[in-house]
Amino acid sequence: MKKILIFSYQLLGTGGTESVLNAWSKNLESSADEYHIDLLIYGNNPDHSFLENKKIRTIPIAKGYDRFFVINKIRRIVKSGRYDIIICLGLNFLRAINYATRLLANKPKIIYWTHFRVEPNTFSGKTSRLLKNTDGILSLCEGMTAQFVELEVEKEKIHTIYNPIEKALFKERSNSGKRFWYVGRLDENQKRISDLIRVFYILKNEGHTDYTLDILGVGESLYYYVDMVKRFSLQNQIRIHDLWLRKPWDFIDEIDCLILSSNFEGFGLVICEAIARGIPVISSNCPVGPSDIIKPGVNGYLYDVGDLQGLRDRILQFTKEFSNSKEEIANSIDKMYTNNYFLNVKNILDRF
Repeated sequence: MKKILIFSYQLLGTGGTESVLNAWSKNLESSADEYHIDLLIYGNNPDHSFLENKKIRTIPIAKGYDRFFVINKIRRIVKSGRYDIIICLGLNFLRAINYATRLLANKPKIIYWTHFRVEPNTFSGKTSRLLKNTDGILSLCEGMTAQFVELEVEKEKIHTIYNPIEKALFKERSNSGKRFWYVGRLDENQKRISDLIRVFYILKNEGHTDYTLDILGVGESLYYYVDMVKRFSLQNQIRIHDLWLRKPWDFIDEIDCLILSSNFEGFGLVICEAIARGIPVISSNCPVGPSDIIKPGVNGYLYDVGDLQGLRDRILQFTKEFSNSKEEIANSIDKMYTNNYFLNVKNILDRF
């Protein structure tokens, strides 16, 4: 049996990282006793409910000299657990694990696994050396892998695994073929939802008044978007649903296309969730993720970040030209579905 310790930052219990960790626990530990996974979280009073039937160990947040206490506690946990692999979800934890394990007689393999985009231009030389000295890196997409290569990490050490996606029931399409949805956080800095509102204003002025957009999510930019919709008199075209839902797809009755306009993404999990339901996606070609998932003309379209004319053109192109079936759309991400995903993950873990 291969024993694995996953060391994570504090988790709120409701995000994509939590879903992935739960999937790892359920799918790997059911693999004929091949793997045992423990989760260690650095943080105060995290929500443990997301990880079903699994005890989570915690280390309280520490400052100053208390950090030596943290390192010593990690060392004791690793030594007593006799782990084969430690997977770190944050750079600071990677440093702590290195300090904690460097004098151990049976040092486990150390793997870095980030769930956020990498920005090579903001990384120091120390960070680059830290990454290069790991035994492996798990990357969420090819765009992220390219960023690690830019940091001069050996490509052989980097393993692109994406995120596991569950197959799902297909969603109903509308009779008009012109019903669009945005699903995600209402955060203008990252998501640029104002671009969507402006483009639907352009479409309305061109006479395309039957194109509609539903915006589903919560966030600090909510009232900015509500005001925009009113200023542009788009109440008949755009509806904003100020809701956080654990199962947002159950809320959606009809959808022809998911539409996203982000500045950046870590992976783009909502894109995969839509495609798994036979829903095509129009997305900005932002770093990183969408270009790994969206195959233009097969399961959606890409446009350049901030290019309103390009977004308007892709929307019209979709309604006029796109004709692929729900089955063709869903099959386009076959390598990311849970069974195939964990076959890949097991092959990678067995190399360490």
